[in-house]
Amino acid sequence: MQILIVDKSRAQRNATSHFLQDLGFKVQETADGTEALRYLKTAETPDGVLVDWDMPGMNGLQFIQQVRQNPKHTELPIILMADDKFNDRVAEALKIGADEVLMKPFTKEVLATKLELLGIESADD
Repeated sequence: MQILIVDKSRAQRNATSHFLQDLGFKVQETADGTEALRYLKTAETPDGVLVDWDMPGMNGLQFIQQVRQNPKHTELPIILMADDKFNDRVAEALKIGADEVLMKPFTKEVLATKLELLGIESADD
């Protein structure tokens, strides 16, 4: 099982990647939405995507809208990672196409729970 992480922060990508690897997932990382869209066009579709809401250029909502326009990715599980400042916009994120919202900072256990809610479990489980 492979997860794509899309986050401008190298530190956040590293931490999230370590959590996912500890949970038995393979990980691909990109630093922004444009790079992630290129990846989705050229690589095998991952089993899920974790995307940061607050990114320059293309934010997480814009990324989700772009992904959902591709019929190949309408069912791709997407978790939007957000800071507290976006608490009042969670419903908007879900309406646009996020499957779950994960509030930062988060623990490995909370991440595992969100993935399980979407039916994404590693082969180690």
